[in-house]
Amino acid sequence: DKRMTRWKITRSRIVDNEHELILGWGDKTLFLLTELLAQHDDESVTKKRCCMCCSMRRKKCQIVILADQPPKDMKNAVDLHLKSQHNLPINGCNIIYRQGDPSSQNELMRVSAPFARNIFVLSHDQSDQMTIQSLLALAALPRKDALAKDGTFAPC
Repeated sequence: DKRMTRWKITRSRIVDNEHELILGWGDKTLFLLTELLAQHDDESVTKKRCCMCCSMRRKKCQIVILADQPPKDMKNAVDLHLKSQHNLPINGCNIIYRQGDPSSQNELMRVSAPFARNIFVLSHDQSDQMTIQSLLALAALPRKDALAKDGTFAPC
């Protein structure tokens, strides 16, 4: 039971649209995450709702981090950083951590990269090689309109 739960948390496929995707883990990751959370908070405050129906359709905030680090370590670093940012609300935001190679097409499909609203590629230890490999893997992915919602190829 513990193995299955751990597998679900670390290896399961993310089926989502319009999420923010962060590839890689570097010294700017926590700053970027802070900015994304602040942006979501600003958007939710400034958008006026015309009725109760519109306010219930509030845009969800889903942030996915794919990096070559254990998810537990990433989560601990994010939690520690967010605790130090006392006035940063994370209301309605869900942060998902996945361990994997950001330059692997299989890993990018596992985090629904073609369906992401924004993709941020971060370098680790000032290495441009991994950044370029990630960009090439992203460019080689099938286009969003050629895929079904579950990430498989749609028939022509």
